[in-house]
Amino acid sequence: MFFALEALSGQILFCYPNADAGSRSLIERTKSFVARRKHGQVFTNLDALTYWSLLRQMDVLVGNSSSGIMETASFALPTVNVGFRQQGRERARNVLDAAAVVDSILKAVATARSREFRDSLIGMTNPYGEGFASEKIVQVLTTVPLSQELLMKRGAS
Repeated sequence: MFFALEALSGQILFCYPNADAGSRSLIERTKSFVARRKHGQVFTNLDALTYWSLLRQMDVLVGNSSSGIMETASFALPTVNVGFRQQGRERARNVLDAAAVVDSILKAVATARSREFRDSLIGMTNPYGEGFASEKIVQVLTTVPLSQELLMKRGAS
């Protein structure tokens, strides 16, 4: 992925990975990559509002993050999902899959940046919802009548 990113122009932002196996070497490689470029930055931890604000300003998200699968659809943000880590997850039409090979990543980024692809995302919905789950849960819990039967734990006789 880093070789593909070398070929891209513009600002590149990175967020720290989860504490999975190999994450420390990935962090070091990311820091080294950013140190060589004029336009790049690494974020250790972002609060939700800052992260979502960045997503709204991006041209494309590239990586293998669950955020690229679940959150970017709310912004109709073109996303290039690299590799197979997110394989099998439901995804919206903003997600383009790419093999972890330079040519595949660059081809997917070019598609993601194209006017035709961006236009195709207008009006799309996020299959994971629009961020109002807690409000819906509260509405259901405060309006559904609860009978004594529902509140009684059923035991094995």
